[in-house]
Amino acid sequence: MKQLNSPSWASGDGQLTSAAQLMPARPVLAELTQSSEAHEFASLGGIFNALRQRWILMTAFVVAGAVLAVALAFSQAKVYEAKAAIEISSPNGDYLNSRTLDPTSNADILIEPYLQTQLRLIQSDSLLLRVAAKAKLSDRAEFRGGAAKPVPTRDKLLEKIHDRLTVRLFGQTRILEILFQAQDPALAARFVNTLASEFAEQSLERRVSGTRHTAESLAGQVDELRSTLEKSEAQLEEFVRRNQRTSTPEKEDVADARLRQLQAALSTAQDARIAEQSRYQLARVTAAAQENGLLDSDTLRAYRGRQTELRQKLAEAARVFKPGHYKVQQIQAELAEVQSAMDRERGLSLERLRGAYESAQLREDALKTDFERQARLVNGQTVLDVRYNALRHEVDTNRVLYESTRQKFREANISSASQANTVQLLDSAAQPELPIKPNKRMYGAIGLFGGGFLGLLTVLLVEGKDRRIKSPDHAAQSLRSPMLGAIPSAPWALTDNARPALPMRPTSGQTAAVQGHGEQLEAMLKMRRNPAVANAYRSVLASLLYSPQCERRPQVIAITSAEAGEGRTNLACNLALSLAEAGRNVLLVDADSENPRLHEIFGVPNDYGYYDLVGTAPQERTREIIDSIYVTAMPGLLFLPAGRSGHGTTLVDNLRVAELMMLLRSEYDAVIVDVPPVLRSANARGLARQADGVAFVIRANRVPVEVASKALQQLSSDGVKVLGTVLNDWEPEGLTLAS
Repeated sequence: MKQLNSPSWASGDGQLTSAAQLMPARPVLAELTQSSEAHEFASLGGIFNALRQRWILMTAFVVAGAVLAVALAFSQAKVYEAKAAIEISSPNGDYLNSRTLDPTSNADILIEPYLQTQLRLIQSDSLLLRVAAKAKLSDRAEFRGGAAKPVPTRDKLLEKIHDRLTVRLFGQTRILEILFQAQDPALAARFVNTLASEFAEQSLERRVSGTRHTAESLAGQVDELRSTLEKSEAQLEEFVRRNQRTSTPEKEDVADARLRQLQAALSTAQDARIAEQSRYQLARVTAAAQENGLLDSDTLRAYRGRQTELRQKLAEAARVFKPGHYKVQQIQAELAEVQSAMDRERGLSLERLRGAYESAQLREDALKTDFERQARLVNGQTVLDVRYNALRHEVDTNRVLYESTRQKFREANISSASQANTVQLLDSAAQPELPIKPNKRMYGAIGLFGGGFLGLLTVLLVEGKDRRIKSPDHAAQSLRSPMLGAIPSAPWALTDNARPALPMRPTSGQTAAVQGHGEQLEAMLKMRRNPAVANAYRSVLASLLYSPQCERRPQVIAITSAEAGEGRTNLACNLALSLAEAGRNVLLVDADSENPRLHEIFGVPNDYGYYDLVGTAPQERTREIIDSIYVTAMPGLLFLPAGRSGHGTTLVDNLRVAELMMLLRSEYDAVIVDVPPVLRSANARGLARQADGVAFVIRANRVPVEVASKALQQLSSDGVKVLGTVLNDWEPEGLTLAS
């Protein structure tokens, strides 16, 4: 039996070296369980691939969302919006002394709160109900909820109006915009204009009403003061008539004059004593009296200036010297002396205030004594003069109050008649021509984006539940089996259904060979010259030959899969071609008892082959093998068909299979066996046991994880050495295959 002991095999356009990626060994049977890891979309590329594979579903959702949104837009009633603008001016709070006439008036009006107040007033319920009555909103079907619906209640009507009404400030201006929506454009414009005019009238009425109320109040006061004045004059006249006084006591005697002087002096002394007492007591109880200037003096100000200067020096010294330095301590000592001097000066100032207070108290007491003495002297003055003066003073006071109030009453009447409106209509609402609802473009955009979003969620949900193997990483993680390599998808690659005939010639005695095959062989080799495809097959071959699970390079390699149509035949042919290119004597065996295809691909009859040799006696097998094997135009590549007797043949525990395989090992450098699917044929397990290693083929986006895992479990339970998996027909991101 020939051994494959060459470190590398040269091919026609490069070298197959041992630098291929080595995958970790296959775990034991206990670890080869069904994967519980679902496929995850870890990148935008994964999401893009999912969308590309299910673009019909995604397109259906987008179209359905757009159609539904457009239908919804056309089914809605048209809504029009009218807009008007009014200007809010600040009222003159002291027009014609109105602040004097009306204590509630304020000349210093804050514009922002004033505008917010007006904004709230224009949306008051009473005003809106008045406008709704003029616009006859209750008779409109859209405000009733239908033509047959009853008249809405007050709260329902206000709710509908508030939903359709928008009042807002226009930027940093005093302009209010009024917007109202209705299905009737004329109604929308009429409501806005009515609201603006009613609000202007209400604003003016409110101002005039306030001034009129003030004038009415002043009129009552004028009548009351006139009555009081007439009464006091009548009392004065009655007093003069009864006491027969013909003149007023204009001249006063010396005692009376002296009493008045003492009274005035006593009043002044009392004010002075109160002031001095307040200063003294405040200086005693107020901790910050010196800052308030109560104890301030020139000396204290000088000390304070010196204290400020020393504190600056102390701050400068503290930045240079340590706290224990003599200069710092010297400055601190001077500060203490200045502080002590300031405290003494404050004490002296407090004593001076106390002396001034006591002096004022003595003066008040002296004047009080003199006043009481003088009062006793004039106590005998006639009571008539005092009574006359009191009545005369009362008459004068009432007359002044009467004249002053009557003047204010006249001003209030003038102000009430000349009030200016602070609300001015800038732009009245015109009847809108185009509706603002429904916005068909917005509905269409929402429908497109909504349908796209739901479609994306549906695609991701479907892909998340899709257990089919999609990528090499997915296969390695799900099956816990080494990844031998991935064959990229190519539209012209050799598949199970393709039949590019590779010309053959018989070894002896056969006439099925096709002559003139040089150009056809060159066409097939040209397909393999694509770098991406050729390197993928060489990588798989290197992973098989240098698998760490084999002590030596495998000579007999079985190619199988879980189900049919995974690409076993494709991989077997290309692995055999790669070995032949490397200069090895390779036998490609078609052992698929269920659906043999290699004879169709190579264009030879399937009259006699592998399964016929299994049933042949050992003494006759050598000659049969020579007659059954075809030599291809590729140097070193030979082919053994399956034979017609393969269907229905059972190879489980067949000793002739092992004998035949031993014979093939002794004749060829490498044997590539195309084994039937594991889950379709029991022969696959028997054939796989005779191989040095098995390559398990999986077609991307076709085989579920559970199916592939079940097939691998069966092989592992039979003791088959599965070298790893090969992902076929894979579409990697960013890879383009040039023909």
